[in-house]
Order: sequence, then C-alpha cells, then structure tokens
Amino acid sequence: METKEYLEDWKRTLRRDLDDTTRELQTLRKEYRREQRLRDIQIERLRKWTEEDMEEDVKTDLSESLELLQEIKEEKEERIFWLETSKKSTEFMIRKIDEELGLNGTGEM
Repeated sequence: METKEYLEDWKRTLRRDLDDTTRELQTLRKEYRREQRLRDIQIERLRKWTEEDMEEDVKTDLSESLELLQEIKEEKEERIFWLETSKKSTEFMIRKIDEELGLNGTGEM
C-alpha cells in the first residue's frame, strides 16, 4: 500500500473516532450539566447535615454518601477532560495528515 493510501485510511479512521468522541463528549456534557444542580444541592446538604449532632453510624453513612457524590462528580469531570484532550489530539493528527497529503500529493514521502 502506498504511503498516500495509508495516510488516507488512517485519516478516515481518525475521523470516525473523532465523530464518536464528539458524540460521547456532547452526551456527557449534557448529563453533567443536567445532574450538576441536583448533585451540588445534595453535596451541600450532606455537608451541612454531617455537622449536626447525631448517632455515629448515621453520621458515618452520611459522610460516605457525601464522598460517593463527590467521587462521581470528579469522575465525570475527569472523563470530560480526557475526551476533550482526545478530541484535540485527533484533530491535530488529522491536520498533520492533511498537511502531509497537501504538501506531497504523489504519495511519496
């Protein structure tokens, strides 16, 4: 397979991956925004309630619930960040392939 064909195939694969990443990122951002208000209210309340005087096992359970909510929030934020970075990397590779194909249309490198 010529270099040009290889680069074009790679570019097509990258474009499909980019489309998938973009869709997943949009879905995750929507979910995150939709859940954010409720999650922030829950976190605020749990923090407040854990400061009250209560049985130790109840306090422990509330604290664990708070930690879990914070972990879920952080995991979604981390996934969004990773997808954004992946999208930028893929866009960069596509641009570089386009440059290479545009500079040398003969398939020779």
